[in-house]
Amino acid sequence: MKKPSLTGRDRRALLLGAAIVAAVWLATQGVPRLVRGYQSLRARSESSVRRLAAAREVLADAPLTRDSLGARAQRLVGWAPRLIAGTTRAEAAADLSSLVTGLAARDRVRVVRMTPLPDSAGALFARVGLRIEVTGDITGIGSWLSALEEGDRLLAVRALAAMAPEPAAPAGQAEALRAELTIVGWAAPRAPGRN
Repeated sequence: MKKPSLTGRDRRALLLGAAIVAAVWLATQGVPRLVRGYQSLRARSESSVRRLAAAREVLADAPLTRDSLGARAQRLVGWAPRLIAGTTRAEAAADLSSLVTGLAARDRVRVVRMTPLPDSAGALFARVGLRIEVTGDITGIGSWLSALEEGDRLLAVRALAAMAPEPAAPAGQAEALRAELTIVGWAAPRAPGRN
C-alpha cells in the first residue's frame, strides 16, 4: 500500500487550519486570561502602593506617637498614688473600707453597715466598691462625703439616699440623718500568676 503524500496545497490548508484554531483559542481563552492576569496584577500593585503609603504615614507619625505614649504613661504613673492600695481585689476592698471608716470617724459619722460590691474582673484596673449605711448629722455626713470625693484617692459616690429617722429633733441638737450610698474607687491588683 502506498502512503499518501501531502501536497503543497494540503500543507498550506493544514497550516491555515492550525493557525485559525490557534487564533480562535487565543481570542476565546488566551486573551481573556491575559487581561484578567493584568487586571489582577494591577489591583495588587495599587493595593501595595496604598499599603506602602499608609506604612510611610505611620512611620512618619512614629515620633509623635512615641511622645504621646510617653506622656500618657507619665500621666498614668502620676495617677498611681491615687489608686486604692492592694495587690489583690480583697486587699483593695479592705483598703477602701479602712479609708472610708477612718474618714467617717474623723467627721463623727457612724458606719452602720458596709457591703463590698461584686468584683469587676478581667481589666487592668479593677473597680472596687462598697455599699454603705451611715448615721450622723448633716454637717458630719456632708464633710465626710466631701472628703471622700475630693480627697487624694480616686473615689466617687455613685448613689446616695439620705433620710431623717426622727424629723423633729429637740432644740439645740443637730438632726440625725441616715444615709445609704455606694462608693467606688479604682485599684490595680495583680492578675493571678503575675509578679
